Amino acid sequence: MIAKITRGGNFRGATRYALDERHGLDREHQPEIVGGNMAGRTSTELTREFKAVRQQRPDIRQPVEHVSLSFARDERPLSNDEVARVADEYLRRRGHDLDRVQYVVVRHHDKDHQHCHILLNRIRTDRTVVPQQYREYLRNKETCRALERDFGLRPVRNERQRFGERAPTRAEDRMARDRGLASGKEQLKALIREAAKDAPTMSEVVRRLQAKGVQVRANIARTGHVSGISYRLDRVRSKGAGSAGPTASRASRGNRAFATTGRATCPPSTEPHVRRRVWSRCVGAGDRSGRPCQPAPSAGFPATSRHGLRCGLRTTWNWLAGRRAGRP
Repeated sequence: MIAKITRGGNFRGATRYALDERHGLDREHQPEIVGGNMAGRTSTELTREFKAVRQQRPDIRQPVEHVSLSFARDERPLSNDEVARVADEYLRRRGHDLDRVQYVVVRHHDKDHQHCHILLNRIRTDRTVVPQQYREYLRNKETCRALERDFGLRPVRNERQRFGERAPTRAEDRMARDRGLASGKEQLKALIREAAKDAPTMSEVVRRLQAKGVQVRANIARTGHVSGISYRLDRVRSKGAGSAGPTASRASRGNRAFATTGRATCPPSTEPHVRRRVWSRCVGAGDRSGRPCQPAPSAGFPATSRHGLRCGLRTTWNWLAGRRAGRP
């Protein structure tokens, strides 16, 4: 089960979305109220009830809480009573007092998976306000997993197996569904993931991407560290964060010493150097003029610490103190 929480300030729009007739669907597949504690049965009646309580706290700009509960695609058929019980228990476990809040549960039949919508008034009948929970996303996820176990529901399969990976937008999903095409960013993400699948060094990742027509640019900060990386395929650009999950990021982090000291993670004879403080057209391919990059400055001088300029100055001071004391 997946629960998506949104907040807004328009009860009229929320009730119309939840209850108004869906054109093109037969009578059996129209929205229906299956639970809640409100007397209204139309969007107009529900809006009137919500606004009567909402008037007690005109200072609250977003009194509407809309929760969409979606069940797994292969979930067994659930009755309206079961859906209502799941919705009530979901609200209780999130800390709502159902005797003091207005809410209605509306079931929809316009998708290929079972789902319902909960409309809740954040202004309680005693004029207090339902606060937003700390770390709401994590608590919401834990509540869904607990309800799956307690009600015998099928867990929803996570289609994004890689933590930190950017989710496709609604337009990209529609393109893949209607025309069977992947967007430019999705194609770029697949190429990056394939190039970094066996955790190679960053230069090896770049060589693989160049063979596929992908340009890679690294930003070398003033400290000498790689502060960012971006990819380009034709006219599509993407930053390194979230492009292909943590695999490419680990390859980049593992090769930061290479950018600061001029020493790579593999033998120097096969690994190019990256010049400090410049944008190279492609990492390991040379500078803007096409000439190979030169090694970093003197190997006897310590590289700046990855923690920033303060740590770099401390490292330099310790190095100078050691030279004065006669230490190598």
